[in-house]
Amino acid sequence: MNALEQFTPLMDAVISHIHDGVILTDYKGKILFHNPAADELMGFPKFYSAGAFQESTGIDLHKSLTKPANTDMSAQRTMVNKHRFEQRITRNGKTRFLEVNSSTVPIPGEPTPIHLMVMSDITDKRRLQAVLNDN
Repeated sequence: MNALEQFTPLMDAVISHIHDGVILTDYKGKILFHNPAADELMGFPKFYSAGAFQESTGIDLHKSLTKPANTDMSAQRTMVNKHRFEQRITRNGKTRFLEVNSSTVPIPGEPTPIHLMVMSDITDKRRLQAVLNDN
């Protein structure tokens, strides 16, 4: 991914310092980039592919997208597909609730898009909501 490689220093400078977890994969599910916040949200699992990520966290990266990663991406080169969902994960004995926003993003000059996932920890919000619902 020559065009994507050109953006790697920028991604590292910007995405590595935000508090939301960010994961980028190619259309086959290979993880291209993930920031330290994603590592922390997932409990520091070792993940290098969508399969390893699912095994470690229970989140299916392919199903998190509105169109499965194994469809014909050539027809979707210019489309941006977005999907939002919540996911409960338990890792290292700690349960978290995540809000996940995923998108299929075309890259200029590349034949296939990348998949972008941004994860926010909404655990405190869900726990507060549960307490308020009990009252």
